Amino acid sequence: MNPSFDHWTVIFLVVGLQGLILAVGLFSKKTKQSNLLAFMMASFSLIMIYYVIYWTKYFSVLPRAIAVTQGLTYTLGPLFLYWIKKQRIAPIHWAPFLIYTVYFFLLPYLVVEVRPIVIQAQVICQIIHLLAYAVVGIFELRHSSKRMQAIGLSYLGYTCTFLGYFVLVWTRVLTLEYDYMVSFASSFFIYFIGYSAFIDRSILHYKQPRYDKSGLTTSSARAIHQELIHMMERDRPYLESDLKLSDISNALSHSPNHISQVVNELEGCNFSEFVNRFRVDESKRLLQQGNDLTLIQIAYQSGFNNKVTFNNTFKKFTGLLPSEFRDAVLSQDPQLQ
Repeated sequence: MNPSFDHWTVIFLVVGLQGLILAVGLFSKKTKQSNLLAFMMASFSLIMIYYVIYWTKYFSVLPRAIAVTQGLTYTLGPLFLYWIKKQRIAPIHWAPFLIYTVYFFLLPYLVVEVRPIVIQAQVICQIIHLLAYAVVGIFELRHSSKRMQAIGLSYLGYTCTFLGYFVLVWTRVLTLEYDYMVSFASSFFIYFIGYSAFIDRSILHYKQPRYDKSGLTTSSARAIHQELIHMMERDRPYLESDLKLSDISNALSHSPNHISQVVNELEGCNFSEFVNRFRVDESKRLLQQGNDLTLIQIAYQSGFNNKVTFNNTFKKFTGLLPSEFRDAVLSQDPQLQ
């Protein structure tokens, strides 16, 4: 069969090229965070373009070396995790991709009978690699905003589609249509991550302070963190709209720098976001009670000092405006109507 395109492969080629354009847009942000995400988008786009080459049979007339792009899946996990952690990638995390590259070029020289076993082992390693980074990523995002948690679940979704593809292969039920569907799902999850970060400036531009010289040990940080959470839940200082870092520092008898470090490193956000998370939870509790309070009254009782901040913060954490959240609650529980 001669190499050729159909309407589906044209669509996926556009998807791959669009991903490269998105990567360029993310590079233009000129931050370490945007660069990590840009490399991730570029890696996935190159993988998608290779899939198009495979589906259209053009791989038969092109050098075999282009198929090494399949190994770029080993770069997605580190790029995603260290984008979340807001840190530079440790060199050891590039080792799996380098090992894959060596494997790829040595594969033709292996004994024919051994190749299927080696290929199968490599695929299993890819799946484990993706799953490991997805699980660690979701754990890192457990205290982050709803949008960031959705981004973590999207990466897990991509991982599941990758696993699903090979389940179809191993069970011998894979068809070209299924292949297209799996690739479409993978594209959706990856591009949700890229466009979410591209649109929400706070995702890309938040910079985590460095605390190399703070002298705070890991065990001490965890102890302070427990004190902090206990005080927030017991005393609810977040209900004060003018709450400052110094107020928390004085209440716990720890330096503001140590409190800030604990929040940044163990909660994955800055102090303002940390406090607002509690305020949003309080406002959700009030909205779910079906009381006669107005939205501005709920905002004040939750610790916000104006309705605009209340609306913007609530939507950032929940994806809904307070009024939309209240309507959703009322529609689900007739007793509250």
